[in-house]
Amino acid sequence: MVAALYVRHEPEKTLLYRIVQENLNTFLQATEERGSGLPRYVRQTFRRFLDCGILQNGFVRVRCPECGYNNVVAFSCKERSLCPSCSARRMSDIAAHLVDKVFPQVPVRQWVLSVPRKLRYLFARDAKLLGAGLRIFVSEVFRHIRKASGVRPRGRALPGGVPSIQRWGSALNLNIHFHSLFLDGVYVVNSRTGLLEFVALPEPTEEDLFFVVRRTSERIKDLLRRRGIALHPSPEEQ
Repeated sequence: MVAALYVRHEPEKTLLYRIVQENLNTFLQATEERGSGLPRYVRQTFRRFLDCGILQNGFVRVRCPECGYNNVVAFSCKERSLCPSCSARRMSDIAAHLVDKVFPQVPVRQWVLSVPRKLRYLFARDAKLLGAGLRIFVSEVFRHIRKASGVRPRGRALPGGVPSIQRWGSALNLNIHFHSLFLDGVYVVNSRTGLLEFVALPEPTEEDLFFVVRRTSERIKDLLRRRGIALHPSPEEQ
């Protein structure tokens, strides 16, 4: 069997790289002239992306002492929002970690909540508000899981999951939604053995999903009211 050889992906030849390289300075100047500008971390992300994978910006030499094969590997930007290469590597690393070190060998279900358009800008510019919204969503999914498990009292049912926030849609539009992986069941401590036992859940019904969404919506609206944030109703709500 022939081992695969490392081939540099040459980011400077990609369409995304050329677009950013040719238009970044003009774009940054335009935002400054409008008086808004961009946050420092956004400007840094663009700059680091242009350095990613470019040999002249630094590299390491890798050599195999057994076969003598050697090559150079350019430094990466390690940015998770713009760079396709670093984002894919980070995604693969996190997925492997979740599978190997976090989730037990039990069923897992993905729950996704898309934030309405009129809330996206509020959540995008207020990280604390966004975090509060995510916690509400997770707590409501946990509420459903405990109820559906049939374990009494419900406090004995132990759910688990890993939530995450995605900020962009496929067209790079602002589209905040919560991607979350939850155990499709609960753990319960066996009163005789003291060991944890897994209780699987039935598949959620459309009514179950509607209930979780409605509860989440009501609690987020209450949160906004407590913080003095008024939302104007959309035309279909008037």
